[in-house]
Amino acid sequence: MTQNGHLVFKSGVNHNISFQAVSGGFINVGNDDLSVIVQSVKDNRQRIEELRTVSTTATPSNLASRLTEVEQRLNSLQPTGQVLSQLTDLTRRITNIESVQQALNNRLNQMEQSLACVIRPGELISSFIQSKVEVLLSKVLLSKDNIRRLERFQLLTADECSSNPCRNGGTCIDRYNGFTCKCPNAWQGITCELDVNECGIYAGTDLGCQNGATCVNSQGGFRCRCTADYHGVLCTERHDDCTGASNEQMCGHGTCVNRQRTQPNMPKYTCICDDGWTKSGSDPSCTVDVDECNERSNACSVDPQVPCINLPGTFSCGQCPAGYVGNGFSCADINECANNNGGCSLVPRVDCINTRGSRSCGPCPSGYQGNGVTCSWVGLCGTNNGGCHPMAVCSENPGFGGRMCTCRQGYVGNGIGASGCVQQGPTTGACASNPCRNGGLCQNSGTSFSCVCNPGFGGVRCDTNVNECSSNPCQNGGTCVDGVNGYNCQCTGTFSGSNCQEQQQSCGGTLTEESGTLIYPSSPGTSYPHGVNCAWEIRGAVGKILMLTFTQFNIEQHSNCNFDYLQIHDGPTASQHRIGKYCGTTLPNGGTINTTTHEAYLWFHSDDSIARDGFTVTWRSVIPVCGGEVTGNNHGMINSPGYPGNYPNNRNCVWRISVDPGNNIVFAFAFLNLESHVNCSHDYLQIRDGSTDDSRLLGTYCNSSILPAPLTTTSPHGYVLFHTDHSVTRKGFSLTYAGVSGQAGPQCGGTLTDASGSVMSPNYPSPYNHDATCVWVISVHQGDQITLTFAAMDLEHHNDCQYDYVLADSLNIND
Repeated sequence: MTQNGHLVFKSGVNHNISFQAVSGGFINVGNDDLSVIVQSVKDNRQRIEELRTVSTTATPSNLASRLTEVEQRLNSLQPTGQVLSQLTDLTRRITNIESVQQALNNRLNQMEQSLACVIRPGELISSFIQSKVEVLLSKVLLSKDNIRRLERFQLLTADECSSNPCRNGGTCIDRYNGFTCKCPNAWQGITCELDVNECGIYAGTDLGCQNGATCVNSQGGFRCRCTADYHGVLCTERHDDCTGASNEQMCGHGTCVNRQRTQPNMPKYTCICDDGWTKSGSDPSCTVDVDECNERSNACSVDPQVPCINLPGTFSCGQCPAGYVGNGFSCADINECANNNGGCSLVPRVDCINTRGSRSCGPCPSGYQGNGVTCSWVGLCGTNNGGCHPMAVCSENPGFGGRMCTCRQGYVGNGIGASGCVQQGPTTGACASNPCRNGGLCQNSGTSFSCVCNPGFGGVRCDTNVNECSSNPCQNGGTCVDGVNGYNCQCTGTFSGSNCQEQQQSCGGTLTEESGTLIYPSSPGTSYPHGVNCAWEIRGAVGKILMLTFTQFNIEQHSNCNFDYLQIHDGPTASQHRIGKYCGTTLPNGGTINTTTHEAYLWFHSDDSIARDGFTVTWRSVIPVCGGEVTGNNHGMINSPGYPGNYPNNRNCVWRISVDPGNNIVFAFAFLNLESHVNCSHDYLQIRDGSTDDSRLLGTYCNSSILPAPLTTTSPHGYVLFHTDHSVTRKGFSLTYAGVSGQAGPQCGGTLTDASGSVMSPNYPSPYNHDATCVWVISVHQGDQITLTFAAMDLEHHNDCQYDYVLADSLNIND
């Protein structure tokens, strides 16, 4: 065992500790063999015993001082390599001393006998004899004193430890005329007979009871009475009741968390249940399945209704009903009309009308009979002359509106309707000059003429277009645009129809105008309803893109938009790339979103609580534009059109980048995924060292298994070209640029793709240079997060960091 840093060998009561060297081994103390030292001590002790029997007649004159010297040397004698020579010298001296002692004893006995005969009581002794006697007596006293000194010397050879005076495991150390007991830590006193109160000595130290334990002293030791939450000799180990069995045995479908015990021998822990599991009564384990279908009213889609299926620890949603697509949690209407006209007749073509969860076919055109899915030709002319003028001949013609109306001889006109045929006017007189315009019929009237105008025209010569908007036919705030023999109503965002007489669907629909406005909810000053799922498909002009502009936006706020939200997709369905998911009061993407095609899909969802004002968005079909002049900023980012969605086909985008004079441009790839080709002859990205298309080529890229290394121009100008062909699209690219001084130094910028690494300022730990702009792009696997830990920071101070600074920003390149 160890005590205060010392190694202590302690035997049990009435037991020994033995050291045995095997096969030529040694037991050393320092550099000396312990067995050699012990054997030397045994040999010297035997020689001392033998010397006691040797006689001599010579008595040293300095006996007392020599005895004192021997006593001191014996007290300081240590079992070292010089023991043998010291004991040899001691043997010689003791031989002389004991011989003298024996001789003195014999002479003293003789002198005492002689004195007894010479001096008797009552006798008169002469002065001479008296003086001799006194001299003799003084010698006798001196001899006795020398004898007493010799007796003390005999104590050198006595072993006071032979009687085992030390108690309680104490170690006896033989001394001159005595002994010393070296007591164990738990005992004290001359013979280790007194118990040490460790509770008082160790209180408040690391050697005593810990963590609020009670110290109980005992004979030869102490024990600690631990509090409920601790155990161990000194109560230093805390109970971890979660280790009593496996996590599954203790908590079922949960995670065991140890808690502080409040009562001895009473384990205490709690279980944190996994999603989909809960507890029953006082049982801490998570063994009860949560029925999400009963506890959550909107676990699965409500509109349309989708069945909820409870499962152990979770739930699943059934399939979306026919006419919808989705995962059951949310279902989006399928636009059946987008494919093959929804199954409605193509010859003749019948309008397909998309409805939520289904579609309907419009009526068959005139001359046809059927349900819209199939239309059979039955003819037009048999009924009311097919709508032709009575003076017109009706002939069946399925390929030309179903029939043809031809005015009879002597009549002119289109043959359709009540005024379709008029009698042909004269070709002489005033009508000879054909004064009537726009197909008007000229009739002579004396020396003048009159014109019978076709519908839509008026005036003396039929040269005036009749303003059909004069009657204000457009309703509900629609704008009337005059045409020839007709008009067109441009409706507001809440109405549709030929005269804007029909209110738009309040939740979802298909919007096919090149521009328009969508307001939801349609009634101003109201909040949108709870528990709705609305989908709008917007179709603009083919060959153009849609520019969506939000002018008002207020949807229930949530950090992840999990409650109410508007989701926008770049295409006609929810399966297309999701541009974003938005909620709160901030206008999406700053207020403007551009698609990459002529279609967009908007999906609005609300839960069963909290409603806001909704949103207003206008759309316009615009010619797609990409590229441009990039100036005025020494760093930034360039993305392919539609990034992080797929880029469109048939694009040529050119960016010309300029930074401050005296700087170069460093291009670093944050993302690259283009159509792969060995020669990059389909879709590709080119970067040039200059501002024109004939500047030195730095690189052409299309294969993207590994991000290319950063590129640096030799001037403050760069040229970037992105080309796509007519087929195959990918996610595109994201490219950062930064203007850097030629004096920026090493370690300035780059793209880092390892799972871990380090970034340091140029010249670190030496000072960085002036006028440096360094951009690092750190890219990890999709789904991973990046943690930045700053180990050192020593930049020029400013309250708003306007001078020297480090900026960390998230690019969301894998969104």
